[in-house]
Amino acid sequence: MRKFFLSGIACILILFVHSQQLKELIFDNDHRITGVKTQGQSFSLSLPFFSLEINKKLRYSNEPVEQNINLLIEPDPAFKEGYKAKLEFTNNGNTPASISNIIPFGVANTHYYISGKQFADTSRSFLFRPGSEPVGVIVPHNNSDLNLRQLK
Repeated sequence: MRKFFLSGIACILILFVHSQQLKELIFDNDHRITGVKTQGQSFSLSLPFFSLEINKKLRYSNEPVEQNINLLIEPDPAFKEGYKAKLEFTNNGNTPASISNIIPFGVANTHYYISGKQFADTSRSFLFRPGSEPVGVIVPHNNSDLNLRQLK
């Protein structure tokens, strides 16, 4: 009976407690996020849309990519529960290119983020913490190529 009562309270709380729902990300022409709109608030900020490693060089979305690599960002207008976009990289050169560690909102040593170690040829994930050494973390196998960054 006690478990049922606590489960009932949890269900009621879930129905009445809502997180802020993302309504819009505002970008400038250089693929930087300059604002966020939620249901009741707007925030100004300045973040890259993502960071990545191209041929073992760290790049941010607002910086030029390699000479022979083109980037297309295609938002999904049907997705309403946040923001979803497809990133398409095209190599127009004759030499192979390596693209890895795509991190939403970019690498920053002032925030927490989960990713592989920079410039490493491993699929292990690490939790990067401001002012501390990275800590190995276990993520589900089907999520090992997804990365995460914390924002305040």
